[in-house]
Amino acid sequence: MNYSKIYDVIIDNAQCSFRNKKMGYFEKHHILPKCLGGNNSKENLVLLTAKEHYVCHHLLTKMYAAPKLHFAFWAMCNQLGGDVVREYRITSSTYQKARTRFAVENSKLHSGKTLSCSHIAAIKKHMLNRPGMPKGLDSPLYQVKRTDDIRLKISKTKLDNPERNSAYVGEYVTPIGMFKTSTLAAAALNISVNLVYRRCKQSDTVVNKCHLAQNPSFSPSDLGKTFMALGYGFNLKS
Repeated sequence: MNYSKIYDVIIDNAQCSFRNKKMGYFEKHHILPKCLGGNNSKENLVLLTAKEHYVCHHLLTKMYAAPKLHFAFWAMCNQLGGDVVREYRITSSTYQKARTRFAVENSKLHSGKTLSCSHIAAIKKHMLNRPGMPKGLDSPLYQVKRTDDIRLKISKTKLDNPERNSAYVGEYVTPIGMFKTSTLAAAALNISVNLVYRRCKQSDTVVNKCHLAQNPSFSPSDLGKTFMALGYGFNLKS
């Protein structure tokens, strides 16, 4: 199917007919989308009916692979409940495809990004203080058990991004570098998590003969030195 030809016909018909917003409900449309280099000039704008606008954005997603076009079309699929009476109907298959493509493109857009602590705190504050948001016993999630998939996802997120956890307080400093968790440090040093914790959190401790006997990683020359002198410590989050 020639999507470009259909698109051009709709645009040409709209441009050839005299339209203004006093005559009825119309929506402004960028003929060449801004994400593809279009601008707000009069020549690049056209008034479309709600149905024409929806169809044009649907065609654009088939003509181009630009992520923002899929974001725009997904937004239009969710405007049926607004104040404007829209004469078009969205099929379940179209809605599913739009939702799936939006999810894929949105995931690509945000992949690898890390939110700052201040940003996370602002989001939490906004979510908790939203008017009308049920809390406690009134929450729809109250006493609702999480599925195994959700539990695994949350666990993986916390392990991969410990600095985003509210319990995160700093990094473990070791002779071979800094680690965000004692588990990561223990794996790199090939010692127990308990030893990592004690050496980093109790860095003023002086190495004695018991330490030498229990920990092959220490040598006689380490006697009398503190864990801090050997490169261990804890870097508190600022």
